[in-house]
Amino acid sequence: MLKTAAAIAGILLTAGCARTVHRLPRAPILPARSTLTACEQKNWIVLAPTRASVVHEKTGRTRLQDGAGVYAIGSDTPLDITDLPKHNEPSPIIERKQEEVASHDTRGHVAMGLGGVGLIAMGMGAYYFLDAFETAPGGEQVTNEAQRNFGALLGAGGFLVGISGVIVQPSHTDRTEANRSRFAFLTSDDDPDKVVALVKKHNSSVRDACEARGQTTSKGHSKQDGEFPSADSADLPSQNTKSAPSREPSTTNEDEDEAAPEADSWERDY
Repeated sequence: MLKTAAAIAGILLTAGCARTVHRLPRAPILPARSTLTACEQKNWIVLAPTRASVVHEKTGRTRLQDGAGVYAIGSDTPLDITDLPKHNEPSPIIERKQEEVASHDTRGHVAMGLGGVGLIAMGMGAYYFLDAFETAPGGEQVTNEAQRNFGALLGAGGFLVGISGVIVQPSHTDRTEANRSRFAFLTSDDDPDKVVALVKKHNSSVRDACEARGQTTSKGHSKQDGEFPSADSADLPSQNTKSAPSREPSTTNEDEDEAAPEADSWERDY
């Protein structure tokens, strides 16, 4: 039962984890401007090289593929593309990705719900079961049979509910594919030009919103260059666009092929 409880807890702890998607230590594809105001920096996003694990349709094995992801300024954690605002216009890229992760998210929510209910029921069952055994004033052991049986049934029910949560939770393959859709743009799925246009539109909307609040100049620049420096100079424009010295993320999944990542055509001037 302890192993089952640990597995149920694992459902709750690993939900939403993006370990199969990593930012690469290279110059951003679409960096942040060096003159962003504090208002703009809050919601401005950077398009940067990203490596994702992809599941092969026929073999079911995973391979690495390079593409792009969106990040907050100064962050190495990819943002959820499906949560990006559509700015009152249809966005085929975002809508397609939302559809791709819908099944995974539903199963994940169901698994988390069942896991949480199972753990609570098992804990309450254990409490009622143990509390049913008492010592009478004369030292005689007294058992509350009804409470003991109720605790046992409640614990057993929680165990079965928890097992159901373990069964319905998304598999590693499902999570890998969902992370690929949720956190990465790949040329096998997305047109780089359309992705860049999507990011530019988002940042333009951020600038317009700040401008409407009077927190930027008419051109979207801060009133004094450098007044609000970026949190990470790696996200700012640079004359040197060569790749940085290797600190590439290592992958430890046993199922992954050792073949080199597929190259994507993101390296161009925008």
